[in-house]
Amino acid sequence: MNRYEHLRPFAETLRQREMLDALRQCDTVAAAAEQLGIAERNLLRALARIRATAARQGIAPEADMTHGTAEGFSVKGTSTLYGEDGDVKAQWVKTQQNREDRLAQIQASIAEAMEDYKGVYRPRKTPVSDNEDLLACYVMGDPHIGAYAWAQEAGEDFDVKIARADLLAATSRLVKVAPKTEHALIANLGDFFHADNRHNTTTRGTPVDVDTRWPQCCSRLHVDGRSHNASADKAPKGVGGQLHR
Repeated sequence: MNRYEHLRPFAETLRQREMLDALRQCDTVAAAAEQLGIAERNLLRALARIRATAARQGIAPEADMTHGTAEGFSVKGTSTLYGEDGDVKAQWVKTQQNREDRLAQIQASIAEAMEDYKGVYRPRKTPVSDNEDLLACYVMGDPHIGAYAWAQEAGEDFDVKIARADLLAATSRLVKVAPKTEHALIANLGDFFHADNRHNTTTRGTPVDVDTRWPQCCSRLHVDGRSHNASADKAPKGVGGQLHR
């Protein structure tokens, strides 16, 4: 097999595919660059980018990486055991979910959750008075949505439903006592979710107790979407007021 054939699935643009075709047809990189009408260094840079993309997906035969990752995952690290003859005896591959795919999953969950939110609130009249010198702040510090606790073990129960109820109750109370201001700020200070991935661990890999699985927590993003939007709908704003999230 041509030494560039394995890179073809990782060419992200038509131009990159043309470069690989030229490399396959020519004996040298210099000849391929001349055929393409580009500088040799530019072709080498493009080839390096394609190889890096392939390596992130687990394919780099020159480094004995020949097993591709599952869709939506990329290689985090590899460890290879070689025998005395230089052959690969064992290999360990660590993978991680692609950030882009995780973000797309969250965005899709939010969009799905918002379908049930349409028509819940009717348009309201704008308050007749406001205060430009004040800023109403609704601050969420470490809600840890998705955390799970059992009362007989931890002292009190806690799960997604309780977290959502607590967050909405607190927001409603704050809105009732807040003044009518020109601007309102809803601030999420971090740790909105208890776990950071489908493995139910923190970013550094510490295991945590989670109420159901990560994908289901994502599908319950009405906790995030509805809670934020409920807060936004309730937050008092004056004439021409603005809400910052």
